[in-house]
Amino acid sequence: MVLNTGRNIRMFLIAITALGLCGSARGQTTNGCLGATGLPVPCVVLGSDYFATQPGAYFYLNGTQVPLTGDPIGPGSTDTIVQRQANATINGSSIPIQITALSLQGTYNATPIFVTLNSNPADLASDTGTMTIDGTTAGGMFTSTLDVNFDVCLAPGASGVGCRNNATPVATGSIAFGPDVNPWSSTPPNSSYCLVTGPVGDQAADCHTGLSSNEFDFFPGVTGNVLDSQPVMTCAAPTACHPVDPATPEPSSLVLMSTALLGIGIVAKKFFAAA
Repeated sequence: MVLNTGRNIRMFLIAITALGLCGSARGQTTNGCLGATGLPVPCVVLGSDYFATQPGAYFYLNGTQVPLTGDPIGPGSTDTIVQRQANATINGSSIPIQITALSLQGTYNATPIFVTLNSNPADLASDTGTMTIDGTTAGGMFTSTLDVNFDVCLAPGASGVGCRNNATPVATGSIAFGPDVNPWSSTPPNSSYCLVTGPVGDQAADCHTGLSSNEFDFFPGVTGNVLDSQPVMTCAAPTACHPVDPATPEPSSLVLMSTALLGIGIVAKKFFAAA
């Protein structure tokens, strides 16, 4: 009997490589959502939350309460962006979060002002907090804390950071929000709440493709598949409060969609009238 040593070695190497690839694929599929036993556990995958400021936002500047509204920077009506920087086991330990964009406006002593994140790199790096996600795979409640270092500008900088043209802010400050408890769901109210879609592991995405059976997206301020009657509240009362809802697409895009549907309706009406 003649052994094909070369062929056997090649088959052995192929088998080893396949095992390695399978192990790698399993790691990517669960994306780190493994329990103490090494088995997949239900988790919310990392991503970003895009918020639009709601009525009732305020902060104090030199002892004066200043009402604030959103100054959208996109996508859609977004004026605030918070990253969930790790997968969160449902009913597990807390994960790190970071606010990466803030764009608000108000009026102080008859002067329009804008509130953004402090552009100092050290301050940007410390705009962090924690989040714990509890409930079931359908949703539940989450608890969050968040430290925010901000600039007060006469003109806002780009993307919710600093002042325009690197101008010196008229004031700076820091606020520690939370702990705040708010509802969440793994189901969006509708598809328009998906502003950025990307694969599992995409930090910028709020809706992910390729989710495994134990992986879920995160929609704050939603109960079931219905937007909660109360906004997501982040407060450091009485210093500041920032109620937000999930951001939605730009109104202009909705108008274009409505116009297109209207055009289709008119064409269809003419077609059937001619028939």
